[in-house]
Amino acid sequence: ASGENRAVEAAERAISHPLLEDISISGAKGVLMNITSSSDLTLDEMTEASDRIYEEVGDDADIIWGQTFDEELGDELRITVIATGIDAEEVKASDNIHHFDPKPQPNEYQKAVPIQQTVQQPFAQSSEPIARGQLRTPSQEELAQWNEYDNPVIVKQKKAVGYDDLLNDYNSIPFDNNDLEVPTFLRRKAD
Repeated sequence: ASGENRAVEAAERAISHPLLEDISISGAKGVLMNITSSSDLTLDEMTEASDRIYEEVGDDADIIWGQTFDEELGDELRITVIATGIDAEEVKASDNIHHFDPKPQPNEYQKAVPIQQTVQQPFAQSSEPIARGQLRTPSQEELAQWNEYDNPVIVKQKKAVGYDDLLNDYNSIPFDNNDLEVPTFLRRKAD
């Protein structure tokens, strides 16, 4: 809200917002109130907004309020109210209950569009019936399809490394006992 009476108007809009659907915050046990405005908000405006919220919820409510400065709002003032502990009698239960019918009702899209399913057969069908537990000879078409899957995968074989090869490799490494006295990082720098 903006203008001369902006604090009361903003508080009124916060407690009678259309999203509340005829729910009153009167009798709420706890209320959080945030006032967002530019830095020109006066103490009188904050008091007016708080008094309007107190009138609605009553003296028993625990109200916690805060303020946020947003210079981009200019003359506008916004109030956000979050209420908890609203009595169940205050809420019109019949307005908030939505009935659910578990029976699926066809809509016009389901009636208008038939669903077509195509089933692909993995192998050609044989005209001979197969008795349960008996083996049959596959047809030529089935064999041709199976042969496509029989292509071997290329397998790389590594040469087996024997103990003698490892020993020869190990013995070919030059080893100097004097190197053990010099730290590794210094030996590496010297190389």
